Amino acid sequence: MHILFVDESGTPPKPTADFSKQKYFVIGGAIVHESAWQRMRDSLLGLKARRRIRGEFKWRYFAPGNDDAHNPMRGLLQSERDQIRIEIFNLISNEKGITCLACVADAAAAYEYKSIENTDDLYHATYKPVTERFQYFLQDFSRLAHAKEHGVVVCDHRGRRTINAFGSITTGFYTRRANLPRNTKT
Repeated sequence: MHILFVDESGTPPKPTADFSKQKYFVIGGAIVHESAWQRMRDSLLGLKARRRIRGEFKWRYFAPGNDDAHNPMRGLLQSERDQIRIEIFNLISNEKGITCLACVADAAAAYEYKSIENTDDLYHATYKPVTERFQYFLQDFSRLAHAKEHGVVVCDHRGRRTINAFGSITTGFYTRRANLPRNTKT
């Protein structure tokens, strides 16, 4: 079993946005094998305990001068934040049971497509390739392991409306794959 943890880089810019302020919208994911997820969780919790960090890690919290009230690293020197970022990178890159992937959308270029009219369209156009790559990853893994490999996608969507919209898309896809009833509620 593999788990794809997916998260987005903030909110997609609107079609009328000043793209010089937010040129890209990114959805990234970490594919974690079932044998690695608890080990990774324990390593991250250990890092937080050693560094006395309480709260969530968000990449924007590592930015110079980010003293956001919710930033558990506010007050740390930039060099200390950089050391924590490097330690997290090393934890992930040294774990053989983790594969990272991302889709980067150039917002201005994306809105030139007729199929992308609003932020939900941009979100979906960036989210879909990540989940498709996960499906290909599972197919390749199954071929190498000579056994059917299963996976689950864990998302932290933007809000209830997004959960309903994208939940129905992914539920429909994965429930059909699993031969479950198509009217399964999310």
